[in-house]
This record gives sequence, C-alpha cells and structure tokens, in this order.
Amino acid sequence: MTHHQTPEDRLLADGLHRLARDAALPPTAPADDVRRGRGRLRRQRLLVGVGAATTVGVVALGSALLGGGDQDTSTPPVAGGSEVADPTPVEPPEPQDGERVLPTVRGDEVAAGAAADPLGEPTDHTATLRRYHRVLAERLDPRGEHLEPWSADTANQQGSGAGDLMTSLGSKFGWRNPGEEGLGMLQVNVSAGWSPDSTQMFCGSELACEDVTGPNGERAVVGSTSSAGRVVVAVEHADGQVVVLTSDALFGNNSTVPVSGTGLEVDELLAAAADDRLSLPGDPVVPVPLDAAAFERAGRRALVGEGETWSRTSSPGTYVDGPWSNGAGDGGSLAWDVNPTYGDVAGWQCWAEQFQRCVERTVEGRRVFVGYVKPRWGGGLQVIHTGPSYEVRVLVDDRDFPIDRAVRFVLDDRWQPANR
Repeated sequence: MTHHQTPEDRLLADGLHRLARDAALPPTAPADDVRRGRGRLRRQRLLVGVGAATTVGVVALGSALLGGGDQDTSTPPVAGGSEVADPTPVEPPEPQDGERVLPTVRGDEVAAGAAADPLGEPTDHTATLRRYHRVLAERLDPRGEHLEPWSADTANQQGSGAGDLMTSLGSKFGWRNPGEEGLGMLQVNVSAGWSPDSTQMFCGSELACEDVTGPNGERAVVGSTSSAGRVVVAVEHADGQVVVLTSDALFGNNSTVPVSGTGLEVDELLAAAADDRLSLPGDPVVPVPLDAAAFERAGRRALVGEGETWSRTSSPGTYVDGPWSNGAGDGGSLAWDVNPTYGDVAGWQCWAEQFQRCVERTVEGRRVFVGYVKPRWGGGLQVIHTGPSYEVRVLVDDRDFPIDRAVRFVLDDRWQPANR
C-alpha cells in the first residue's frame, strides 16, 4: 500500500529479488540500468498475460537489467554478467491428466502486431492531485508560509493501477521555511487498502514504528527517525483506503540542503491523513488484507518437507525467499508471494524466450499455471494461481521440487478471502 512503485517498478523489483543475490554488478550507472529496464518493460508488457502480469516476464527482465545493457533477449547474460552457451535443457515432464499445454508466444511476434507503445500515456490525475494539495495546505499550512504553491511545471504524479482501477496515487510537494535556503518535503500517497507489505515500506532499521489510534478512532501507524528529520503516518479510512503522509526536512529529489524542520506535529499529520477528501479517483477496490507472517508460516509448512531445510533471506513481508535443500545436497532458491487481484483478469501467456513449456492444470475447476523455466533464466518452476482476491505464486530453482506441494499451497482458500 505505502510502496510508491508503478507497475513497472513492481516488475523490476520482483525480478531483482530472484536474480541479484549472487550477481556481479555491471560497470554502469544504476540510473541508466533502471531507464533501460523500464524501457524494455514498456516494450515487453504485452508479453505477459493480465492474469499473470507479475510472473512470466519477470526473470528475463531482471537479467536484462543486471546485464548492464539493452541486450537481445535471445542471448541473455548469466547472473554473473558474462554470456555463456545455454546449458543443455532437460525436457519437462509430459503433461498429466487435467493439464493443458499452453502455446508459446515469442516477443517479436507479439511486438510486430502491437502498437509502438502498448502502455500509451499514463492517465492524467492532475485534478485529484490538486485536491490533495489543497487539503494539505488547508490542514497543515493555512497561512500559506511553507507549502510551495501548486504548479503544473513542478507537479509529479506517483501511482499504480490495474486496468481502469487506480490502486495507489500520490505526489511530493516542496516545503520551505521563511529565511532558509533549504527545501523540505511533504509527500502524500492514497492507496486501496493496506497491502500486506505496507508497514514494511517505512518500518524497520530506518524508522521506528508504533500502532496508534487515529483522530476518529481509525487504525493508524506512526514512524519516526531518531534524528527527528522525518515522520511518516498512515491512517485507514472507513472505506478501507489508506492515506500515508511523509514529512521530511529534505526534499532529496530536488535539493541537497534541508530545512531546519517542517514543524509539523504527529497529531497534525494524523488529522490531515484522516481527511476523507484524500481519496482515490473513481470507485477503488480495496482488497481484504492478509497477514504476512501467517502467509510465511503457512508456506514453510506446506512447501518444506520433512528432512528438508529452508531459511528466509528476504525482508519480512509477502515476498518470501530463501535457500532450500532437499536434505540430499540438492536444492536452490524457494520463494512464494501474494499480490492483490484487481478487476477482470485474462489467461496466462507462455513467453517462449523464458519458458521451455507451460501447462495449465485444472484442479476442482480452478486453474493453475505451471511454467518450466529455461536453464538460461535459472531453470526451475513457476506455479501460479490467480483467484478472485489474490494471485499466489511459488518460484523454485530446482526442477525436481514436488509440484503438487506448490499447487496445493497456491490453491489454499486462505489466500482468497472472497471465497469464504
């Protein structure tokens, strides 16, 4: 929820979760890598089905980003950064009863029939962001001494969506103190509910957080630093939307000189975040929240068998990753995650550049995607189910991992609260 990523950033980060662990970083500027990665994603977005939009193009994208260049996807670099011949592929098992082989789709074939820029221009939410600015000025700077005036030239739009639904929208506004040269920041983000990782975004080693009660009895969280230069508050509204406000003495994007402080108190920020006028445009869909810790524990019980070992190396949250061993010296990375499903979803597409074979398994009327990843992309399996509330995935490097375990886990009704 409080993560200010666009869908493009979500895919980039997801790929890097799996590929960056042992990679030698390329000798290129990170900003250039992100620019190339985002550019590649915009070209390849149509290659992933809507129902598995966070899945089938992820590993390839992360490797392209780590490779430090705009390489052709037919010859991707290995994790260490050097190109080698594709390892001898091991043929996937033959489809079982109840499995349907999905046709593969090549990137050049899709791109040839697609528009030059399938994403098009992002929707302009200027009117909504101007409303956010007006509310914050009224609540936090009624005399007009600190909050920089709204300007189309300096305004920025941050957010994400699914189809026509906005799931997150926000902006950063400059904050000045009379007589000072520095520039502080007031950031607002409105999201469709708490994501399972919402507090992880600003709580941890950098910010100390505590649960509090909002001004009208709402659920709220406050995070602060020991230096008192940054304060973050999050307030849940009655309709489930969550507003996060960040007060920072330094507007890092636009200045290297901080102000002496914003002077904003926690109670003021909480009252502003609770204002119902801070709301997403349209009719947002708020997912039923899941317990991230319970999701991790359930994955351990369902996916790690007797005599096997697994330990988490990822940060706490609902992207859970770590090394797995079957107890006989074989294994690899085992990860599982969950993401909200918004709006209508389509079927999966099997990207030929990444997968040797993809099958769709039907279990009691519910569909599960199983992708056998090519060795050049790390091998292994991806098992995904997209339900009415959440898409659940298991990703494992070892092709011998028991698929049935993963299928049972992704189909667990606990991850689809709408099924209850």
